[in-house]
Amino acid sequence: MSRVKRFLVEHKAELESAGVIAIEVSYSGCGDSGQVDDVLILYSPEAMADPSRHDKYVLPEEIESILQNLQPSNGYENNDGGGGNVKFIVETGRAIHAHYEYFTEVSYDPEVVY
Repeated sequence: MSRVKRFLVEHKAELESAGVIAIEVSYSGCGDSGQVDDVLILYSPEAMADPSRHDKYVLPEEIESILQNLQPSNGYENNDGGGGNVKFIVETGRAIHAHYEYFTEVSYDPEVVY
C-alpha cells in the first residue's frame, strides 16, 4: 500500500484537478479463493456536475496493477470467506480499510424423543 500512498502524494494536484477525491478497491472471497472485485475512481460533486471532468481520469497501468493485486486482509478468502474495501483518500493520502467476515454457526440442541 505504500506505493499507492506515494502515488497519491506525487499526483495529488493532477488527481484533484481531474476532480478525483478517492480511489476505492473492493475485494471478496471464500472457499480458499479471493479476488479484487472492482477498482472505482470517486469524483467530487463538482466534477460529477461537469461532464467534461468526470469519468475521464485513467489510473496509470502500474497503479491499476498494484490495486488489482491488493491483498488487504490475510486469510479473508478462507473457509466461509469475507471481503471489504480500501478507500484511498486523495486529499489526505490516507487509506480507510473496512472488512467483514462470514462464518457458519451451528447450534446443537439435543432433544429426548422417547
